[in-house]
This record gives sequence, structure tokens and C-alpha cells, in this order.
Amino acid sequence: MFARRLTEPERDFLNGDLVAIRGSALGDGAPEFTTLNTLYEVNKEILTTRHGNHYSKTKRPDDQNELTLWEDVESVWTCLLEHITHFSTALTDKSADGDQARKDVRKDYLLGKPLGQRVLASAFLRLTDDGGLSPKKACERLNSVDWRISRKMWVGVLMKPNGNIMTSAALRDAVSFVTYLCGRPLRQGESSELRETFRPEDKSYKLPKRVEPLIRSWGADPNEL
Repeated sequence: MFARRLTEPERDFLNGDLVAIRGSALGDGAPEFTTLNTLYEVNKEILTTRHGNHYSKTKRPDDQNELTLWEDVESVWTCLLEHITHFSTALTDKSADGDQARKDVRKDYLLGKPLGQRVLASAFLRLTDDGGLSPKKACERLNSVDWRISRKMWVGVLMKPNGNIMTSAALRDAVSFVTYLCGRPLRQGESSELRETFRPEDKSYKLPKRVEPLIRSWGADPNEL
């Protein structure tokens, strides 16, 4: 329901030919920005995170609850599309004249790929809803992450050694990796767990440098971060 609404011309989010209706992945030469499946999965994550048991994936809400749910979906997408650099670059020109920009972003950056978009959106929700960062500060940290496909740090996280993108099964661990990069406080022993998850055979592997300053307290007042 909300995924389709995001593509409506009057909403001016992802209207026109910016969303591939079929499939969950996009080839390098695809002109679209994302897929309908990606919108659906991100929306589900937003509503599950923010409404928990009050959100049903099978039962349509009444008008008032539908408005509340839509406002959350709308606010997250508005923030991400405006403030995530690679998103706004890909959408500077939403007409067919801007298709090459979307292809260029997908060729060089993980955020041009549907799985990368899902990971970023999930990391954004963790940074804001769990971590207590303001949406603006969360976007600043996510923009500071090096999303280039060519970076070796993504192998085993979102990229396979052969250069192909991983499947959605990698999403959960990838979100932990991205929030780590964004400065999330680590529980005791978590750095060892991350190294074991992403480079189990490489005992010399060191986790990449993190965005600074590190977040001092998860869930703190965002004005103090």
C-alpha cells in the first residue's frame, strides 16, 4: 500500500520510471533508482521498528492509524532522499535525462543497489530509534561512510569476492557493520564477533576506521552527541 503510494506523481518521491516494478535487484544498466520490493521491505522495517505489535502486515489499519503509519514512512523517506548524498545525487534529475546519474551511482556505490539501500535505511532506524541520534546527525554519519564498491572492507559484508552483490541474507550483519562504522558503542567482545563474522579465516584482519566522534551513549539526548 505505502510502497505504491511513494510512486504516485502527486507525492513527488519516486514517481515516473524511478522504481522497477518487478524483481528485487537492478542491473548496472538499469535506469531506475530502486525497486518496488525495496520500498516495501524498507517500509515494513520502518513500521515494525516504530509500531511493533500495533502494526499488522496482513490487516489494513483504520483511517486514523493509516495516517499515523504513513506519516512515519513519509518522514523517513523525505529525510533519506534529501540528506543522503548518493541518493540526492541519483535523483537530482528525476526525468529520463537523469538516468545516467543513477547508473553512475549504481556502478560505483553500494547505495545505488537495492540491498545497499535497505542496509542504509535499517542502519538509519537503528541510529535514530535505538541510538537516539537526530535524523540529521544520523544522515551525517551515514554520509561519512565510504560506500564505494571498490573498498575491500565490503567484501564479506555486502560484496562477494567475485565482485557480485550478496543476497538479502547478509542484511542483518551488514546493518551491524554499518552502525559500527557510524560510531555505535560496542558491547563487550563485539569487535571480536564482528571480525569473526566477516573474516573468519583471516586472523590479521582489523576492523575499518570508524566515524568520529564515537557515540558515547546509545539512546542519549541527540543534542549531547
